[in-house]
Amino acid sequence: MVGGLAGEDDGEKGFAGKLISCIYVLFFKAKWEKSKKKV
Repeated sequence: MVGGLAGEDDGEKGFAGKLISCIYVLFFKAKWEKSKKKV
C-alpha cells in the first residue's frame, strides 16, 4: 500500500503504520457515526 515506507527502517515504518491505522480508525468511526445519525 505505502511502497515508499517499505524500505525505511523499522522504527519509521512502525510509526507510520500506527499513524495510518489511527487515521483509518477515526475516519471509519466518523463515517459510521454519520450514517448512524441519518437512519
